[in-house]
Amino acid sequence: DSLLVFSQTTIIPRGATVPIRQKVDFSTHFNRQPCVLVEVCEGQAAQAKDNDLLMMFELSGVPFMQAGEPRIGASFDVDHNGILTLDVTDTSSGGRNEVAPLVNMRRLSTAQIEDSVTAEAAMYAADEAHRIRVTAREELGRYADAVRQAIRAPLDAVRMSEGEEVEILEAREAAEVGLQTAAEYLAVSPLLEMEAYQTALSELQRQTSRILPLSEAKRKEAAGASAAEVESLVDGLPSDHGAAI
Repeated sequence: DSLLVFSQTTIIPRGATVPIRQKVDFSTHFNRQPCVLVEVCEGQAAQAKDNDLLMMFELSGVPFMQAGEPRIGASFDVDHNGILTLDVTDTSSGGRNEVAPLVNMRRLSTAQIEDSVTAEAAMYAADEAHRIRVTAREELGRYADAVRQAIRAPLDAVRMSEGEEVEILEAREAAEVGLQTAAEYLAVSPLLEMEAYQTALSELQRQTSRILPLSEAKRKEAAGASAAEVESLVDGLPSDHGAAI
């Protein structure tokens, strides 16, 4: 069985002035490796496989040496007409190797290159829009999880008056409604627009604006917090259970 190892590098960057000559050295990945397969591509994609293949050749006759010892130099020349020629030399032995083309494709025209750049820009824009939607959805999900844990934590050990129990119960019910709505947004596929998740998050924050500080205040009170600490959590609570802080 053959074991293939791929590596890639940019030789001539887009926009380079022609004529131009660029040289690059490479070597082997395995001990006693007898040949090297080289693919020459043209395009703007980050991965070689997503670009257009210009030429593929096998460099044979590599000296049997330890991995990394052979020094193979390749010279890439582009003339005034944009014609690419390639010269490969085994610098470790001083010998010159014949390049046997396996594939020789027509180079991209200027219009094709421009189309490729435009397509890549559009792809980047689409990826960025997707990332923004994912981030907004994750933010809503994280807040919903935090609310769920906070409002469903037991308050059995907390001493409350009947009025306080009713107040917390009503605030919890409002928060549960908000969590249900948030869950519906999170379950939608494909992803919604960023604004939809932001609206859902704002609504959930409004519906939980009372229960979170109330629950935290009661827990601190049960844990022996000072009256000032408890009051600092309750200060500013809206009188209307559904109003935003």
